[in-house]
Amino acid sequence: MKKIIGIILFSFVLITNVQAFDKDVVRKSIVGLALKIGDKQGVCHGVVIKKTENYSTILTAKHCTKDVDEFYVEEFPAYLIKKSDDSDLAYLFVPGNLKTKEPCEFADNSGKFNQQVYYLGEVFGIVQDLKGRVIYTIGKTVTTLHVIRGNSGGGIWTEDNKLVGVIVTGSFAPLIEEAIISQAENLFAISNFLNYEVDL
Repeated sequence: MKKIIGIILFSFVLITNVQAFDKDVVRKSIVGLALKIGDKQGVCHGVVIKKTENYSTILTAKHCTKDVDEFYVEEFPAYLIKKSDDSDLAYLFVPGNLKTKEPCEFADNSGKFNQQVYYLGEVFGIVQDLKGRVIYTIGKTVTTLHVIRGNSGGGIWTEDNKLVGVIVTGSFAPLIEEAIISQAENLFAISNFLNYEVDL
């Protein structure tokens, strides 16, 4: 009996280690967006969707593009290609080689109830390294991630480092145990946008 329990525990450790969230993998797929709006500056985030030696494409939140005069990803200017008609998503083109970045991998679904999810980003020097849970995925994916202004457009990631959604807002919800929640466009919305509106 002890042998069987030992084998089960060892197997559980192996499975857990294989699925451990790897920040370095995710950082390769996330970018910060510097925004110029008239004489003001702002920030948002984005996720690398495609990359070649000559260009990259970025998925972000549509509201991050409102009234923006110029976009920058790292040292490169970025250009708005498409805003979604149906969801809070936008697609940017970045000419130049984002050498340290790689396209993200997509999850199989938009997250199940109570699934662990993660967010990484930085807003004006404030590093965000967040862990939360999925509350529900009807319409948008809603999580207990405590995002702040500037996190919009960033990815929500599963434990196996796959994109499960794109942050679009954070809000206060006093009727739930975790009062700060975030909403994300889920994989259904992302897939519709990329496949039908952007026509990838």
